[in-house]
Amino acid sequence: MREVLEVDARKEYGSNLLIAPIGAIEKADASFRVIHDGTHKVQVNPRIRARDQHKCPGTGELKTVMRSSMKACKSVFGLTGDVKRAHRLPRVWQAEWGLQACKLSGDTVWLNEVGTFGMGPAAYHWARESGGMGRACLYLMQNRWFYQLLYADDFNWISSGAFAVDDIVLAIFFLCILGVPMSWKKFHGGLQYEWVGYWSDLRHRRLGISEGRADWLVRWMSKALVAGSVCIEEFKSVLGRMGFAMRALETFRPFLGPLYAWSSAVPVRTFLPLPVMIRLILIYLKGRLKEGSRTAPCGCSQGLTKEHFRADAKAEGEDVRIGGWECLDSDDVGTARWFSETITRANAPWVFEAGEPFRTIATLELLATLCCLVAFPRDSSIARPEEPRALLTLGGSTDNLGNKFVVSKLQTTKYPLVCVLMEIAALMHQAGESLDLQWVPRLQNIEADQLTNGDFRGFDPANRVRVDISKHRWVVLNSMLQQGRALYSVIREGRIESSKRKLDKFAGPTFKNQKSFRERDPWQ
Repeated sequence: MREVLEVDARKEYGSNLLIAPIGAIEKADASFRVIHDGTHKVQVNPRIRARDQHKCPGTGELKTVMRSSMKACKSVFGLTGDVKRAHRLPRVWQAEWGLQACKLSGDTVWLNEVGTFGMGPAAYHWARESGGMGRACLYLMQNRWFYQLLYADDFNWISSGAFAVDDIVLAIFFLCILGVPMSWKKFHGGLQYEWVGYWSDLRHRRLGISEGRADWLVRWMSKALVAGSVCIEEFKSVLGRMGFAMRALETFRPFLGPLYAWSSAVPVRTFLPLPVMIRLILIYLKGRLKEGSRTAPCGCSQGLTKEHFRADAKAEGEDVRIGGWECLDSDDVGTARWFSETITRANAPWVFEAGEPFRTIATLELLATLCCLVAFPRDSSIARPEEPRALLTLGGSTDNLGNKFVVSKLQTTKYPLVCVLMEIAALMHQAGESLDLQWVPRLQNIEADQLTNGDFRGFDPANRVRVDISKHRWVVLNSMLQQGRALYSVIREGRIESSKRKLDKFAGPTFKNQKSFRERDPWQ
């Protein structure tokens, strides 16, 4: 920072001399982080238009690295590090120093010659500066198995082989030569460590959240279930933490759909009882986390997924059918296992609740996929015992393009589609597998379409598998369908929206000096 007289600064910068207020944020170690407020008074940040964006690595990139490590070598080592005061490294053009001015007292002002915390360009230019240094570091490694992930100013180096530690040390040494200041006290690593909130287990190729964060979620859900009601403002904050955790724990992600739908339909400043469906979801998530499912296997890279089955559904008036056949070993339908079931008001009344069954055709298509998973279970002996679970991904095909994206994201808020998706996720979690659902044109899905029309020509009756939807012991499907009907009917009818408007009208003022939920109960 440069100290100059305010009179001289105004002569040089004129109207571009914007003196912003300065704040201080208390950190966990009782120190303070000085923040330059370039948003509210001086309005510098709102006027900035970024020419492009930058993307930081997350769980997807970490899983890709772990899957790749299975081919490279069984021994993998990781280390994380932090850049000290990274936002102060990019230098600012001298003509723009006045846009980052601040003042304590007297006739002098302080001009920031580099990026500062609280100004948008600091992160923008640091991302490009660090990107160049990161590429140079990777060029130095040449063909070594070496990965370098950078989230803001947090590095994650992962290397494999006999020289894994040497490669990481060389990368850090090279960055230090380039002038990157490191915060050495924040370095940690090994075979199991935490990086930007996610827990990495390189030995077993698993990714998830730390034990402390999982225990915090279990305690909060237990407290909410015992109380029977929650503060919606706090519930939204916890839902954000759950969303962060479920980016790694993908098989739990569908269970957040009803939570998002309910939280968005109720007023914030209220204390409401938990609907039954929300309670069931919290009980399920609490049980899975309590049993130790805070990490999930990453699987391995095997190229294109083999197609295991094809499914289809039909809804024309009261004629509703689902069908599917197994195509893993052969394309010959005469030797394949297959199923075809008729949906009636007796075995699946929820299909007819929306009126015409064709309104739930996407759910029926996904139900056919679910029945394929039940009718054609994968042989557990395929996976090799010395390798982690979930090495194989089940491949399926459907002619509903929307379901491809629903299964890929494992998230939806639509009822009853979300209930079927939750059942698929629960089955995948129990088996330690994943599902890769692909789309095929209807003309290439003739065999499954034939089954939905009741045409069994070419299929061997001895290979038929019966799936009784009403009597099968589903994991969560029946309870979610029963209780979801009540929750989503209230949301659709607008009763909660009406309550929201009334309560917001008479709600008291908010207290800005009250600490946020993040400050009251940190997630560590």
